Amino acid sequence: MAQVVKYTNLMPQQIPEWWLNLSGAFFGLSILLLIALLVVAIYLIGAIKQITKKIELLAVKVDEIGGRVSSLVGNVSESSKAIGSTAHGVMDNISIVTRAIAGKAEIIGSAITVALVARQFLRARRK
Repeated sequence: MAQVVKYTNLMPQQIPEWWLNLSGAFFGLSILLLIALLVVAIYLIGAIKQITKKIELLAVKVDEIGGRVSSLVGNVSESSKAIGSTAHGVMDNISIVTRAIAGKAEIIGSAITVALVARQFLRARRK
């Protein structure tokens, strides 16, 4: 018969029970965390879809407002051109009136000067 050799000393020692319990607890917690993350991801996907719809509606509103602003800018530009031409016309009229008044003032000033010189001349002759 062959001789049976026992290698009991060569066998690794048993894993401590507390280590198995701790590993099992972490394994169970990691499964629960994975499930929780999947649930949160599903809710986030739904929220992102709702936010995307709202952003699209806001983009449409912004485009509408942009169109309104463009038309207002056009109206303001036309109005300012009209006001500018009206103001230019008023300034031209004021310039014409001012020149006429200046011409008349020059004539009146010359007349007053002639009258004063004549008065001085007459006074000088009377003496």
